[in-house]
Amino acid sequence: MSEKTLTKPEEATEADTSAPGATYNGNPFPTPEEAATVSMDDLCGLMMMLVKVFPDPKTRIAPRTALQLKSKGLLPFVKVGGRTFYIPSEVRAAFERNGKINAVAV
Repeated sequence: MSEKTLTKPEEATEADTSAPGATYNGNPFPTPEEAATVSMDDLCGLMMMLVKVFPDPKTRIAPRTALQLKSKGLLPFVKVGGRTFYIPSEVRAAFERNGKINAVAV
């Protein structure tokens, strides 16, 4: 039986905001200033979409809840390659069509 040596993977030097679980300056959600740079009709990732659709953190759904809604077909999304993108205006419309939304109007 040969002995295998496990090596520690190289640590990333800077956060890759395109990677799953990416953070914005150490915070999982983008700041209001960062969110203001994205239009409601632009393609964006999960966390940015949540900030655009639910600007008030007290009424924002959890990322896991959003992913569950996506898997049930209740949340519109666009697949490009292996990446998933959302259009905040379409997501907001889906919430308004399918049920109650407790977010501040944008």
